[in-house]
Order: sequence, then structure tokens, then C-alpha cells
Amino acid sequence: MMAANEIRISLKDLDRDENPEVRLKFYRDEQCYLDTFVSSSLKDGHYDKVGIKTDLNEDGARDGQDIELLTQLAQAAVPLLK
Repeated sequence: MMAANEIRISLKDLDRDENPEVRLKFYRDEQCYLDTFVSSSLKDGHYDKVGIKTDLNEDGARDGQDIELLTQLAQAAVPLLK
């Protein structure tokens, strides 16, 4: 499995609803190969909704594991970015 060389994480209210989204940009060899966001579907601070689903762990499937990885990363980043 090839992992990201760099992950850029930002917190911004992309849809201007007063609930910020976590933007995740994944880079390999200085090229962005995934730009997605994770939001809180209930607007309660629990980040659970992935904007663009992808095979993040490169196991051949876009599945719950990929969503779980993205939502866990977003949830962990929020307190650091506020």
C-alpha cells in the first residue's frame, strides 16, 4: 500500500452554514491525488459525512474502512485547528 507523503488539513466553513468542514488534501510526490472534506451531518461537532469517497487505504474497495479513516482523521484534527 502506498501512503500519502503529505496530508494538508484545514478547518473552514465551506458552505457558510456556521458549521466548519474539515478539508483534507492528500499528496504523493508533490501531486494532490485527493481533495475532500468531512462534515458534521447533524452539525453537532461529530464529523461523520465524507464529501468524496475514495479507496484511501488502496485495498481495492471504496468502503466503510475508508470512510472511517477519513472521519477519524477529521475528528482528531478539529480540536487542534480551533
